[in-house]
Amino acid sequence: MKITIEFNDTDIMNYKKGIQDVLDIVSKISNAEKTKQQEIEQMLKSSGVTKQAEVKQQQSKTVEQTPQYDVVELQKAANEKSKKIQYGVKKVKDIIKKYGVEKLPDLKESDFASFMKDLEALE
Repeated sequence: MKITIEFNDTDIMNYKKGIQDVLDIVSKISNAEKTKQQEIEQMLKSSGVTKQAEVKQQQSKTVEQTPQYDVVELQKAANEKSKKIQYGVKKVKDIIKKYGVEKLPDLKESDFASFMKDLEALE
């Protein structure tokens, strides 16, 4: 917050005491605001609310960092991997079966990231 007050010399002479009182009040309000904000922050810290908010923020960052895949990307990656490694087709099919499905399009979306990790780990 910024407050600008302009006075000319006559105003200062005529209203010196009043001006000082107003400036004191503005200063007290500003200090009270800072103190109140510090009290609120301290209360939040002691109640654990701040810690909960930090945990939620970290969790949301983790979720954002998790790559998102679609079935087409999985199929492309599985096809490429099966060609690059020995017995690739069998190994890829084994991973698909690990998730309880017979075909890649039947894989649950929640398993896409795990499937990609398993696929990348194949040798």
